Amino acid sequence: MIDAFEVVESSTDGVKYWVSEQIGIPNEYLLRMRKSYDVVEFATSLKPFLLSHLLNMGLSEATYLDPDIKIYSHIDSSINEQTESVIALTPHRLTASKVETVSEFEKVFLKYGAFNLGFISVKNDVGSVEFLIWWQEHLVRDSTRRPISEVFTDQKWIDLVPSFFKYNIVRDFGFNVAPWNLDERKLSYESGELTVNSTSKVKFVHFSQISGMLAAGDLSSEWQLKMNNSSMTQETKEVFLQLIKDYSTELKSVARNSKLLIDYRLLEAPFSQLNYFWRDRINQKNSKNLYGVSKIENFLFTFSNPLLKAFTRLDTVNGLIWGIKSDLQRIKKRYK
Repeated sequence: MIDAFEVVESSTDGVKYWVSEQIGIPNEYLLRMRKSYDVVEFATSLKPFLLSHLLNMGLSEATYLDPDIKIYSHIDSSINEQTESVIALTPHRLTASKVETVSEFEKVFLKYGAFNLGFISVKNDVGSVEFLIWWQEHLVRDSTRRPISEVFTDQKWIDLVPSFFKYNIVRDFGFNVAPWNLDERKLSYESGELTVNSTSKVKFVHFSQISGMLAAGDLSSEWQLKMNNSSMTQETKEVFLQLIKDYSTELKSVARNSKLLIDYRLLEAPFSQLNYFWRDRINQKNSKNLYGVSKIENFLFTFSNPLLKAFTRLDTVNGLIWGIKSDLQRIKKRYK
């Protein structure tokens, strides 16, 4: 629970949960992260700490799944013991994109990361402990999602894993089914079970970044565009649209009946609401091991007003401008 400071009940409907202070993050690191990361950056930066926490509880293997993922069939261990792997990863795709869609897929993967970190599994092993410590050290300072940056939250760092650690790629097409790979994964029902390429069961579908909209009964225009431009089969499109509709219905039902909100108390400032200008100032101080901030920065961090919110929105506008620029560049190349 990234926005809570006290848990009244540590489990709801059989699900165990913790607040950020309970998963082994040093207080000075947690303070730094709350003051310099927005909600997405902060949430993603906690992954290696949570995985370490689970392994320290004595689990032989720990698996992380994004909250916008739905499981459709049993997931066996994804760690390949024969290769001495201690980490299992899923690439965004398992086959190369067609030439006409390279700009839509492979260039995006180069920017945001080759592996999709909606899923990662780690074995309880010395090698995975070394990996998690390495990942934690980077994400304490560098888990940003700025329009122009070398990193993208927790995900881009994992491109270095093949060079540093023993890992394996999960080559099961039923893992991480999503719009960016539906052209290589034909969905159908075989004997009443959801299958991919008529050979294996769908393990889980990643409804990336749209669970909030689906909970309100809507589908983002970005997803609609991705699906319309994809070269997936008509059957795949029909099956996937039905999956989206069913998932939306489930989300709305859960939102109405959830007991979770009564079981914890919220923090006033669980993560930063600051513009990147002020976050950079805080990070500069942190890089010099000065964990405190000036009075004016602390005031800006805790004081919410229309002017501050307007400055914060500049980050979004900046990202939009760069996105439009990229789109114009693609159009220029296409009609040149």
